Amino acid sequence: MSSPKKLSPLIDSNKMSMFNNIKEFFSEDEWNAISSAMKDYADYGEDEANVADSIDSKISNLYKLMETK
Repeated sequence: MSSPKKLSPLIDSNKMSMFNNIKEFFSEDEWNAISSAMKDYADYGEDEANVADSIDSKISNLYKLMETK
């Protein structure tokens, strides 16, 4: 069994730059509005709740990732 390939520092740097660009695309208030809208959307049913949770989780992870760098 082979070990997973480690990304080069350049790729990691490019990925972080991409995440930073995505995060900065919207203001913090806009990201909060998106998150709130996802909570409302989740009320439409189970499938919608799953989609909303996924989107909200990605937004949260983006902020956590950027806080650690």
